[in-house]
Amino acid sequence: MKLEKLEIRGFRKCNYIDIQLGDATFLIGENNVGKSSILRAIELLLTANTPTADDYSKFFNIETKSIENFSTEIVLVGTFTDVPLEADGWQGFKGRVFTENEKRKIKYRKTFSIGNSKYEIWEQDKELKPEVYDGNKITIDSIIASGINEDVVKKHFVDIENNQNLTVAKYKGFLESFSFVWNYKDSFNWINNPGGIPQNIISKLPKFILIPAEHKANEIDSDRKTALGEVMSTIFDDVVESSENFDKVKEYFGELEKEIDTENTDTIFGKLMIKVNTTIKSIFPDSEIQAKVNLSDPSSFLKPKYDIKLGSNIMTDVSYQGTGMIRSTAFSLLKFREDWKKERDGDLRNLVICFEEPELFLHPNASNQMRDAIYDLSSSSNQIICTSHSPYMIDLSREKENQIINNISIQSDSFVKSSAFSVTEKFLELQGSDRDYVKMLVKIDDYFARAFFAKKILIVEGDTEDVVLRKTINVLPKITRDRIISDYQFIKARGKATIPPLIRYFNSLGITEYFVIHDRDQGTPRAEDVNPRILTALEESEDKRVMLEENIEDALGYEAPTKDKPFKAHLETKAWEKFEDIPQVWQNVIKKIFKDYI
Repeated sequence: MKLEKLEIRGFRKCNYIDIQLGDATFLIGENNVGKSSILRAIELLLTANTPTADDYSKFFNIETKSIENFSTEIVLVGTFTDVPLEADGWQGFKGRVFTENEKRKIKYRKTFSIGNSKYEIWEQDKELKPEVYDGNKITIDSIIASGINEDVVKKHFVDIENNQNLTVAKYKGFLESFSFVWNYKDSFNWINNPGGIPQNIISKLPKFILIPAEHKANEIDSDRKTALGEVMSTIFDDVVESSENFDKVKEYFGELEKEIDTENTDTIFGKLMIKVNTTIKSIFPDSEIQAKVNLSDPSSFLKPKYDIKLGSNIMTDVSYQGTGMIRSTAFSLLKFREDWKKERDGDLRNLVICFEEPELFLHPNASNQMRDAIYDLSSSSNQIICTSHSPYMIDLSREKENQIINNISIQSDSFVKSSAFSVTEKFLELQGSDRDYVKMLVKIDDYFARAFFAKKILIVEGDTEDVVLRKTINVLPKITRDRIISDYQFIKARGKATIPPLIRYFNSLGITEYFVIHDRDQGTPRAEDVNPRILTALEESEDKRVMLEENIEDALGYEAPTKDKPFKAHLETKAWEKFEDIPQVWQNVIKKIFKDYI
């Protein structure tokens, strides 16, 4: 079972927001827009935790000049997909599984108000089929007589007489969960308190794990309450219980117990008890103390201590290691603990692993490896949800994992919204050569994913245009330069032919704030042929492109070299110190692109 969608209402800055989730989900956006709050909302949905007073959405009341609650309720609705068939027999789930897009799903809702909590599950409205009745009652015989397979009926209604009325309270639950006797309607209702206590539902939902931005060095400690301590101590307990050597330990402890028996007056402990009780009886004649040493269960007091070291060429205490290594190790341990417990205890629940900024404290190479580890973990049994500011963490070349990006941003009312798109789904929708071009681009340019982090995108053909643009922006007035750098990302198409499929890819994802610069290349057949394809991809909008006549070198006033084009552009622009130093043709191009800034 996987969490497919989370609806959040009245929680912190997430007053009204829907989050789409896949195998690998990335929450991106500027600082302080509520990405971590979304992870906390997932925690509230999947655990028995409850919100604090500070978690309710708030606003600043101008009249009273005070911060007040915008909402008196926090509502969290989770839609879960891939619900297993055995869920039809789970307490609280019976009759609540519905089918959408050929997938079995459930919806679960938690509503919190000050001092009160409500738990509900979505149930499809239904009515019993008229043909299953025998007069005013329903029996196994009448169900079979309606045409439902006898073997299916008797497999469900076990140890019940054929003529027993199934509408009575004792058997109503069997009838509720037997879908064959119901006509299902298109309407749904929320059913309060499904399954009795909330834990009956929560225990079947995916399991929540949080890897916070702090390094969590304590999880690598040997204490039993930490990830490492729990795993090692429990494995130790499993091993000793089946060990022949432990049988010998119990035998020797039995002999030791005799040596310290307080009831044996020949032992030191026995003599001690006689002296103590003599003193007590001198004050309280009818009183005495009894103390018996019990060594019959050595496992209850035989606790190993582990000397934990961490490092590469030199092993040291954990506290001496870098934060990046500590976070990565803690992440690995927590993940291993849950997989190990699942295997040991037969817990078949999927994991929802929420990771705050996994790129923190990591070298770029290690960051790439962490990214690969995250994708590997987003397998059939796990979901990974990451908050991130790093384009390096998103690998668009992955086709097997269902990747979803939620771009979180602040609205005018100070609450946040989410723009969600399925990277994988839209990539797979690209046809033929379009897919090949985009796949080539994302494979050779790790930083391509920065497009998802930008307010606006400027698509250029390649390195030469990139060199000239960066130099141009560098000579603009500081205020203008800072605004452009804050809002824009430059994407190199690495070739003119890649521009049309790249535009179509962005369009399919709902990314429309882009501008294109490309050469006209008149007289160069294969290059010139791409021009109308670019305009078609732009839906005939000339407002979104500049077509240079014939190329960027012409716009700058020098002849295009046959090689080292980016280096030649660097030399030609090196003397620019202010915007007025730029050739007029290129100035006009820049003014069109950044018309809202210059």
